[in-house]
Amino acid sequence: MYDPYAEFQVHHLEGGTPVYILYRPDCAFAHVDFILSVGAHHDSAPDAGLAHFVEHMVCANSGLDLAASKKFFGSAGGYSGAATYHSGTRYGFKLPIHHPRFDEAVAYWVQAIFRNRLSNYFEREMSVIESEIKRKYPSVAQMNMKTESTALNFRGTSWAWAPSPAGTLETLCNLSPKKVEEFHHRYYNLAHLSIVCVGGIDPHVLLQKLNTAFVGCFFGELIDTTVPVVERVVPLEVEFAEYQLSIADPLHRSSVNCTTLLPGTIPAALINVAGAVLSEAVVHEVRDIHGLAYNAGAQGGSRGSVCGIDVGAQDVPTDKVPHVVDMLTACIQKLPTQVEQFMEQREYELLRFDMYDTTLGKVHEAACEELIRYGRIITRVEEYAQFTLLEQKSVEILMPYLASPNLLTLVTHR
Repeated sequence: MYDPYAEFQVHHLEGGTPVYILYRPDCAFAHVDFILSVGAHHDSAPDAGLAHFVEHMVCANSGLDLAASKKFFGSAGGYSGAATYHSGTRYGFKLPIHHPRFDEAVAYWVQAIFRNRLSNYFEREMSVIESEIKRKYPSVAQMNMKTESTALNFRGTSWAWAPSPAGTLETLCNLSPKKVEEFHHRYYNLAHLSIVCVGGIDPHVLLQKLNTAFVGCFFGELIDTTVPVVERVVPLEVEFAEYQLSIADPLHRSSVNCTTLLPGTIPAALINVAGAVLSEAVVHEVRDIHGLAYNAGAQGGSRGSVCGIDVGAQDVPTDKVPHVVDMLTACIQKLPTQVEQFMEQREYELLRFDMYDTTLGKVHEAACEELIRYGRIITRVEEYAQFTLLEQKSVEILMPYLASPNLLTLVTHR
């Protein structure tokens, strides 16, 4: 089995920063990402969204505005960007390895991330992020509903503080230039940094370029190596709740989602297979038999120390919502009896490894996400082994969490 993740080599800069490199000499490009283990989980509850705001301010004060940055990298067929997650923040770019300004791009991001003062454009970025939040949640009522449901679903962890790393309109108003500067000064240092590079640049050449950029940025300074402590509280139960954004009307359409929260100790492979089995059952019941929704299904996923299975149907007739809720709940509770389907889906997942897309861009993206979430790059051999260990009785692990009292049901009317 071909495993590109097993080919990553770990090097270290002169200051000790780990650099994960997948070298492909036949590739004309290189993807380079600077990953900080600093994300939304470092925000306090009143300041939810602060880590994301700092990311915006780093880019805004980098010396290139968004249009100029796109032109600089895009004109060479590359890209540049940044994103904030719950567990980390990433900044990166893609350029041809022989581009005359490749060294400049490396130095540009090192300087922008660690050494620029974040004193300009505060009001502008406040307005931009307000627009971003409103785009995700078109109405205040919808945002409030999502905030309350997230608080209920992930109570006891920092996931409960906001529906997304961007925060809410309320917490956004609590931020200030001083808080941005303090957060950046406290957490943006080499102790929290990892670098990922995938592409055709020789590892020794890349390390030389990186060392040159970092020496120029950090020369003569002592780096704070204090790593923040992140809570790992895992809620095992959630209450049943229903939120409505408007008065139900038979002519309106609604979306229904049932979420089962699970402890992070349950293997990801088990959750993925269970989600796929549930998705097939929900599509058959809601769409094929009753014709109540075009979009219906289920998926499993993890968020660091917590994970879950989400089952839903979108744009169903509002007067049919109770019926759809009953169908989704029944599908969830019937999961432990679908042993044959469970093992069949397991075989599908194992076959997936033989058809794996090894496009460098996707390998790089997956490696960055795993480094942010788990602090290491997981090989396909490890992931494959998880699926091979699943047995018919594996699904029994989920049984205590599939009862109605553990379901969070959300109904959104449009």
